[in-house]
Amino acid sequence: MTDPTSSGDRGSRSEPHPGPGGVESTEPSGAATSSYPGIAATPQSDGGEPPTGTFPGAADGGAKTQRRARYRKFLLIAAAATTIVTVILGWITPGFWRTRVLDVEVVEDGVTYVLTDPANGYAITNVTAVVCNNGTNPPAIADATFTCEVIIDGTERRVEVTTPDTSGVFWVGPPR
Repeated sequence: MTDPTSSGDRGSRSEPHPGPGGVESTEPSGAATSSYPGIAATPQSDGGEPPTGTFPGAADGGAKTQRRARYRKFLLIAAAATTIVTVILGWITPGFWRTRVLDVEVVEDGVTYVLTDPANGYAITNVTAVVCNNGTNPPAIADATFTCEVIIDGTERRVEVTTPDTSGVFWVGPPR
């Protein structure tokens, strides 16, 4: 159904022309108006170009949005790479997730036994106190050494203890 007041020519300047994001119309005087306050619309030129307007924030061409997208992409790639490296190291490198330690009390009892045993040890008498690794559990890593302070006949001495591997075996050196 057509409007009886219109001439049927849709290109007439006196009829409204829908524009992007709002209704744009041309006043009978030929001045273009926009339904958005603060946005100036330009009238259509003779070449049939669409109207243009100045939108707040459009001056940078979306550069901030592009930078944010690149930054997010970088963060995702960095997080994925870190996760992959951590998982691979956890499976390949023994002890990466958890370091085995020796129970310091068991080590101190073992040092006392080796120092006092006449058959398989040093057969030292009067060993009264043994404190290994300052009372903290030593790591059970290959070729690690730590020191035990012992009191023999009232004199403080040092004993070097070595772990040859990660199995929990340790060697006790002579007192010095």
